[in-house]
Amino acid sequence: MYVVRRVAVSDMHQCRGILAEDVVGKDGALLLPRGSVYPWNGDAAAVSENLLRQGVDTLLVREELSVSVEELEHLLRQGEIPIARVDPELAMKTVRQIGEVFERMYETGGAEEDLTALTATGRLLARELSRTPQILFSLAAVRDADEYTYVHSLNVALLTGFLASRLFPDQPDLVEAATTGGLLHDLGKARVPLEILNKPAKLDDREFSVMRNHALWGEELARRGGVTDSLILSVIRSHHERWQGGGYPDRLQGSEIPVLGRVGAVADVFDALTSKRVYKEPSAKRQALNLLVDHAGDHFDPHIVRTLLAAIGLFPPGSVVELSDGRVGIVLASAGRDLMRPRVLVSEASWHDMAGMQIATSVLDLSGRADLRVVSILGDLGKIPLS
Repeated sequence: MYVVRRVAVSDMHQCRGILAEDVVGKDGALLLPRGSVYPWNGDAAAVSENLLRQGVDTLLVREELSVSVEELEHLLRQGEIPIARVDPELAMKTVRQIGEVFERMYETGGAEEDLTALTATGRLLARELSRTPQILFSLAAVRDADEYTYVHSLNVALLTGFLASRLFPDQPDLVEAATTGGLLHDLGKARVPLEILNKPAKLDDREFSVMRNHALWGEELARRGGVTDSLILSVIRSHHERWQGGGYPDRLQGSEIPVLGRVGAVADVFDALTSKRVYKEPSAKRQALNLLVDHAGDHFDPHIVRTLLAAIGLFPPGSVVELSDGRVGIVLASAGRDLMRPRVLVSEASWHDMAGMQIATSVLDLSGRADLRVVSILGDLGKIPLS
């Protein structure tokens, strides 16, 4: 990822970057071509002196962008532009709870009180979603292979509940069921041998046959743990069904698939694609969204994919984008109905100079700026690590 900024020649020694434009002298001669890398080959001081003699006192430079979600939040607080996120303490508590439930499931098969506490947490998460319009800033990053299933369960709960709130805005009970179902959707993986669950490579046919059982095992474990809500159970059982058939465990298709199972399927795949695994790096949110769009109508309910697209836009929150005026910013939200013109946070200084500084920032609503547009995506901030 890179940021473009204009730098005084006298300050070039503080930079590490490449020229974003040709540098031309007073007589029209090319002094430095676009793409030249600083520090220059040879005597950097002599090159700088020559530039100043030629009347060149600033250079347009592309520098590597280094910005974390935490640094973004620092900037937003300075500019009084808060990101509404699910309570981090609740998120951490949820991941610990899921881990404890899975461990007891492995050891003893689990107990009813385990799932009673977890379903109560699902209700808390559902209430948190009502104040969290940009859900992508609340998704947690996976730090190591051992915690993947637990963090993934949290993220799928948040995404499933978020989508349900968009699809059924006047049905809070359904949003609660969707969130709780997302939290429990992989419960059956507690019965999958660890050597299959954590295998750092593609599963063979025998291993995949075992893995496919987790949807049925999860429903069984949930019922044994006292879960009777058919909506919650439908997420657990049906999140691997496919819109045109061929999924599992029941090979349902279209509207035969329970609606929250269809919602869970979209949430499950989006988070899996954007998560780091032993065998792959995370995909950018835009790439994951493109895959969902490509498979809308075969793997996924197209209406649910359209709902996700409308909620996060073509440039998902957290995307680092280059604007048509050369500035680089971070997408905060989709702006109304125009999916191509989001709200973007821009800074008046190099992003990686921000730590501990008071830096001027502003939010541009591109839906009201006919003179500005996004010309490219430079990168993705990714997810927030659980501390």
